[in-house]
Amino acid sequence: MLNKSHPQDQNNIKYEITIGLATILEWKLDQHKQFKGFTIEIAKKEKYFLISHLDCVFLKDKLDSKVVYKNINTFYKPQTIIGEGNFGKVSRNNLLQVLLIKNTQDGKMYATKTLRNDLMTSLDDIQDEIAALQSLKHRNVVQLKSIFQHKKYWLLIMEYCEGGQLKEYLENHSLDNSEIIAVMCQLLSGLAYIHNQGFVHRDIKPENILLRKKDSLIDIVISDFGFAVKIDDVSTNRPRCGTPGYIAPEIITFDQKHNYNELCDMFSCGVVLFRLITGKNLLQENSNQIIDQQFIGDLSEVIKQEIQGEFGRILLQMLELDPSKRITAEQALKYFEDFDDMKLYQETPIQQLKHLAVHFLFVN
Repeated sequence: MLNKSHPQDQNNIKYEITIGLATILEWKLDQHKQFKGFTIEIAKKEKYFLISHLDCVFLKDKLDSKVVYKNINTFYKPQTIIGEGNFGKVSRNNLLQVLLIKNTQDGKMYATKTLRNDLMTSLDDIQDEIAALQSLKHRNVVQLKSIFQHKKYWLLIMEYCEGGQLKEYLENHSLDNSEIIAVMCQLLSGLAYIHNQGFVHRDIKPENILLRKKDSLIDIVISDFGFAVKIDDVSTNRPRCGTPGYIAPEIITFDQKHNYNELCDMFSCGVVLFRLITGKNLLQENSNQIIDQQFIGDLSEVIKQEIQGEFGRILLQMLELDPSKRITAEQALKYFEDFDDMKLYQETPIQQLKHLAVHFLFVN
């Protein structure tokens, strides 16, 4: 609610505005870069509100990520392109860029996902991702700072994770037991929170796990919520989605008679865990390979032989073909939190696990 009267005088409210993604607001700064007010569209007319700098700071803190701002150059200066990708609901031919930008007021770096709005009808095309990011506040979930509309672009201002993708880290490092446990504890903590908040991610993979600090696995976040939806909406909102090589079998074989839920993320987590242990891909990337009982049976035998103890058992529970028998994020998290007191590998040294994938003809 915004008004021109004293905030405590409720009888003199002149304007009442519903706050949401349809709200377009532009902050106004004076020559000293201090806030002096803002403009906002009311009844298709732009209204100017002149308020103090401190009131603007307070209001902006409340509105960040809840409304759409105009003129990103007011607060940010572009630095460089740090990545490319796609929004989940936009055609795979519609490329977006991830830019590194600098806040001109406090000097902090942020990442912004940019998408041309002439490739979409409106913000409706990315509102599922925005809704998830607005709702999810957890140390292991990437944070949304604000949303801008700038010329032909929509821009999502995100926290910047200077360590980059876990995938890039794995290409240059082999993980020991403690590092695997650290990654899985953080991944599962974030995922358990996401599921408890009623969302399913549907694209868990090393590319979407970011390191906040360079060359450090002690602070990681789940990112890219382009396929995320409310759990109750999976059957009606892009039911077949995700990245080949990490997609749960129930998504690949989806039909309206057989729904799925958040446990599809746990299958993807199992594929990630396999990659952490072996350094290899469990499934061929870029292909929707059929995952049937024969596949799981062959996989089970190799895991039982090569990865003994609790580590092997939890991996099998993550890769369970039947989602109703698959382990939840909370259950898996408890296992990994207790792993420091367990003997993970009874006979096979971790070095031998690097060669586990050669037992599968379907591994790259």
